[in-house]
Amino acid sequence: MPTVNLYPNGDTTIPLQLPVCGIFPAAPPTHYDKVQTNDGDTTYVENDQNFVTEEDVYTIQTSGIPAGSTINSVKIDSVCARENIGGVFANSMHNIIYTESTRMDYPHTIAPGYHDYSDLLVLNPVTGLAWTLTEVNTLIIGLQLHSTVVGIRDTWGRCTQVYVTVDYTPLVTTKLRRLLVGEGL
Repeated sequence: MPTVNLYPNGDTTIPLQLPVCGIFPAAPPTHYDKVQTNDGDTTYVENDQNFVTEEDVYTIQTSGIPAGSTINSVKIDSVCARENIGGVFANSMHNIIYTESTRMDYPHTIAPGYHDYSDLLVLNPVTGLAWTLTEVNTLIIGLQLHSTVVGIRDTWGRCTQVYVTVDYTPLVTTKLRRLLVGEGL
């Protein structure tokens, strides 16, 4: 089945979003362009605040999936890392999806070095039904970074990429089906 990757194309805010007080960089004000590629420590957002949870959310590009296609799954991926020097630490991240005006988040414990943290959603978690093209094209995605360290305060959670992969089956018309099976027109 074909897939399409959808990348952030803008920053957004959501009502009841957690305050963002230490996500780096503070300036310039755009963050979406810091999480479009898996380029390690070249571009990223970061939480370097102790005992603080920070969140960033983004609009994504329109899928370009043909109308009438069946959405098989939506997968959110984040490439994140943690670093700490001393102390007892517990850095975590959550993949975030807003669909049907509802927030869904999926927690992960961040390991040292960059790793992919993904969540595969075969059904829309809000409706319990297969995803629709409209739902895919109106998704808002993001991440939450949380740092907890006891002892030396030198820890951070960092994310260099966030994106969605949509797996779909294109609509096959009767005319195309006849051509494929050799029945002619």
